Amino acid sequence: MATRYCIRCGTGTEDARLSFCPRCGTAYAGQRPEPAPRPADAAADDSAYIRVGPTRLPRLLPVALLAVLAAAGTAVGVTLANRDDGTGPPPSTLASFSSPAVEDPGTEAVPTEPEPELPTETEEAQDTETAASVVESYYADLNAGDFRAAWDLGGSNIATEQTYDEWVSGFSTTRSITVDATDDGFDEVDVYITSTLTDGTTERYQGTYTVTDGEITAAEIQKAS
Repeated sequence: MATRYCIRCGTGTEDARLSFCPRCGTAYAGQRPEPAPRPADAAADDSAYIRVGPTRLPRLLPVALLAVLAAAGTAVGVTLANRDDGTGPPPSTLASFSSPAVEDPGTEAVPTEPEPELPTETEEAQDTETAASVVESYYADLNAGDFRAAWDLGGSNIATEQTYDEWVSGFSTTRSITVDATDDGFDEVDVYITSTLTDGTTERYQGTYTVTDGEITAAEIQKAS
């Protein structure tokens, strides 16, 4: 009798009654293959699995997935509840970060120039005081009756042959004095004076004053014609 060989594992057999390879269960040529019987332990193992296409999955996997989803839903619900009742952490507790300021290396600081010092009131008075203004101040003191100030401003230099009291008495009949003073930018001051007396009459004078260091030092005054 001819020996038949398995086309899969190459096992040979002379038993013509066999339709399948006694080693691997492959059908011999011309025979319709039938599924080989599974061992009992394999059948028992398959009961713990389900087949999804070519993949076998444990039967308990869906249950485990449902349990995980249920736990996650519970956690989300607790979190939302905590946020609603105000017990959850406020958003302000989250750490915030800001990018540090980066200086532009190409920008150089521009030095600021110091502000000029403003002159004090005394300096302004010295700068704006002119020879003409000294003469005007002299007559302002006379009109205000402040004879001592007018005496110190230059009256003592003018009334060289009079005492202070004699000089003051010379204005006893004078009601007011107006003066028009102009200078040439130096010490000489040209004046035109109008004196109103207590009886209402007026007298006019003209001449020059010499001013040195803010004080009248000389005068050449005569009655105008």
